[in-house]
Amino acid sequence: MRRAAAAALLVAGLATAAPAAADERISAQTRDQYVNPDVTIDQGERLTFFNGDLLDDHSVTATASNAANRPLFDSGVIGPGQEAVVEGAQFLGPGRYPYYCTLHPFMTGSVTVTGAGAPAPRPADTTPARLGVSIATGSLTALLRTRRLPVRARADEAATVRLVASARIGRRTVTLATGAVTLTAAGSRATSLRLRPAARRALAGRRSIGVVLTGQATDRAGNSSAATARRTLRRR
Repeated sequence: MRRAAAAALLVAGLATAAPAAADERISAQTRDQYVNPDVTIDQGERLTFFNGDLLDDHSVTATASNAANRPLFDSGVIGPGQEAVVEGAQFLGPGRYPYYCTLHPFMTGSVTVTGAGAPAPRPADTTPARLGVSIATGSLTALLRTRRLPVRARADEAATVRLVASARIGRRTVTLATGAVTLTAAGSRATSLRLRPAARRALAGRRSIGVVLTGQATDRAGNSSAATARRTLRRR
C-alpha cells in the first residue's frame, strides 16, 4: 500500500516537474511505452522528449538516416524524469518520419511534419568525413601482370576520395598509381588504380615492395580528411 502511494506521488511529481518549454512533446511512461507515439509538428517547430517512465531510460531516434549515416533526429538516451530536445526535428521537411527507442526497439512512433512554417536553417557542416583506405592485394606478381592495384575506400558520409599509391625504391619515392572514387553515401567502395608505366619499370626485378596508399576525402561541405594504409607486396 505504501509502495503504491509512493509511486503515485512520484508520478505526480514527475508530471508537475516536467517543463512545458516545447512546442510539441513526446512522452514515455511506465513501463516501456510512449504515451503519444504519433505527433504532428509544423516545419521548424521545436520538439522535445520527456521520459516519464519511472524504471527505464529511453530515446526518440529516427529510423531513417542522413547522408552522414546519422539519424535524421535524435533525443539521445535520457533517464527517468528527464527531458531533452529531439535534435534534428527542426530541420525536417513535410512528411512522416518513423522513430523508435534505441534501448527498446519495440517502442515505435512517428513524427508528421506539415507544410506550414519553414525548416530551421542547418548549421554549417565543419566535421570532415571519417575515412579509411586499404590495399586489397599482397601480390606483386598480380600487380605487374594486371597493371592494376586493387584498393578500397570507406567513409561515414558522402565524399570524393582521391587516392595515391607510392613506394620507396632505393633513395627515391615513386608514385605507382593514382585515382579517385566517389561515395554517394556512407559506406565503402572498391576500385583499382592503374599502374604507371614508369612505376612498372621501377618494380621490374624486385621480389617485394612496401606500398603506401594515401587517401584524401572531401565531403559535400568541402571538409577534408586523410587516411593512410601500408602493405608489403611480394612475388608469388
